[in-house]
Amino acid sequence: MMILLLMKQLSRSSGGLSSALDLAETMFALKHDVHVCISTPETPGQKVQKTSLPPDRICRIPACYRTIGSVEDQSLIQILKDKKASSRKRIGRCLSFLRKREIELNFSQLLKKADLIFDFENFTASAIQKIRRLSNAKLVRNHAGAPETFEEYWVKNEHLTAPAESPAARYIEYCKRYDLLLFQAQDQAADCAKRDSALKNKCYVISPSCSESEVLAARQLPNPYQAQKKILVSVGSLQPRKAQHTSLEVFRDLHQKNPEAELHLIGGREKTEYGLQLKASISEMGLENSVFIHGFQQDYLRWMAHADILIQTSLSEGVSRVIRESMLMQLPIVSFSISGTSSVLRSNQDAVLIEPGDLAGMSCAISHLLNHSEEAKRISRSAFDRYLLNHSWAKYAGSINQMISDFGNIG
Repeated sequence: MMILLLMKQLSRSSGGLSSALDLAETMFALKHDVHVCISTPETPGQKVQKTSLPPDRICRIPACYRTIGSVEDQSLIQILKDKKASSRKRIGRCLSFLRKREIELNFSQLLKKADLIFDFENFTASAIQKIRRLSNAKLVRNHAGAPETFEEYWVKNEHLTAPAESPAARYIEYCKRYDLLLFQAQDQAADCAKRDSALKNKCYVISPSCSESEVLAARQLPNPYQAQKKILVSVGSLQPRKAQHTSLEVFRDLHQKNPEAELHLIGGREKTEYGLQLKASISEMGLENSVFIHGFQQDYLRWMAHADILIQTSLSEGVSRVIRESMLMQLPIVSFSISGTSSVLRSNQDAVLIEPGDLAGMSCAISHLLNHSEEAKRISRSAFDRYLLNHSWAKYAGSINQMISDFGNIG
């Protein structure tokens, strides 16, 4: 069985990209015939992402699957006959045409041979139609998030063959275009299935894992924090859905009772409008010496490993990679009880889960753990045990093999 994974790039700069790379590398390690197709071209000076996938298993997705048109809309003869362009420009355009044509042909051949295609890319309706014309493979959407997140952020009319008025209607039609939907959490799959009877048999759940060796080695890396401080860390790109502004409000209250505490925000997009607003808020609250924005950190695990508590105030998540990594490294977790997170962690057993929006409750919970180390150790040990039970790499690998077997038997 040939398997294609279609994704933006080979990277761990976000949870979605990490889960795509995890799936690809694990399938390859399990000796499956897997190929990864990426749409983002390399740029000069770009850091090369480390991956266990060999180069012959990685190819490019043609630009025409994201834009209108194809290289077949023109020809070398037309380019050469363009008298308005200089000879040098015509030669350059010919070389570009040949490169694009080779990319299209390579991708087309893979599509024709594929049995399973995983869409991590969120293709438009026209791109899906192109794929369907060339391939008889089952098309699987990686649904790493709650249905309401897809409704609000990811599903637009461009993803549908016909526009739909409401976000709920768009979401249902979007899901119907796939043969299967791959979820990371049972509660999110159940939420999808109840929305339309046609979706019930499309939902499949695999609990994700993480890079265990890197997580466990992180504590051996240098401590980035000052001594004698109680460190809270929040990891995730700075954006409204991650709601780091809520973390600031929680910390402002907490800091009055725990002046030795610091909050460190790890994640990119610090120069966006939202990121700049966060910086301004830190200054307005007078917290410049206690709250720090570090931007994207390649070694973010080091910042987690030497912290005292992970806090997460996201409005929505899939099954947060950072949560799983915290479970494995036994970092105590305080989070809002949102879909995905609440299916992984048991409140007051593996973590302290607070009702979304209860800022006073979150501040109180963090303060309690900072001042009761035995309680913090108890929940972190329980989270570690739960990780081993549900999210270990061995369990994840077994689930992938079972999924491929199941998908192969679906008519």
